[in-house]
Amino acid sequence: MHTAGNYFNKEIRPITLGLVYRGEDILVEKYDDLIKAQTFYRFIGGGIQFREKAEIALAREFREEINANINIISHKATIENIFSFGNSDEHEIAFVYEIQIDEHFYLLDKFEKTENNAINDVYWINKKKFISGELVLYPDGVINYI
Repeated sequence: MHTAGNYFNKEIRPITLGLVYRGEDILVEKYDDLIKAQTFYRFIGGGIQFREKAEIALAREFREEINANINIISHKATIENIFSFGNSDEHEIAFVYEIQIDEHFYLLDKFEKTENNAINDVYWINKKKFISGELVLYPDGVINYI
């Protein structure tokens, strides 16, 4: 059972995520939660630093992780996400933007993203696979905006 004392050292993490379309496909990175034995997907993005605007953080994250420039089309959603990943309880506020990226990425079906010495696979996947529930897309609720 969780008590208030368990969370005194935890903080809400602001993140920013980029929704990129290629026709009916969306650009997602793949994750595995070994505790839940679940594979899931998420848009590329990451943490917002103190005094950094979400749009600037998103551009920085895309440069750092896949060496891409972005063009922001629109703000799609702000989503509060309370979840567990592995053995850790988390709480995020996600700013989701529809964006475009460098043209050559649209020609690739799969590539790798590097973050903190970890490599994740990035795919273009038809959004219908998420809408149907065949594949899992996080954060919860983001499915309403694709």
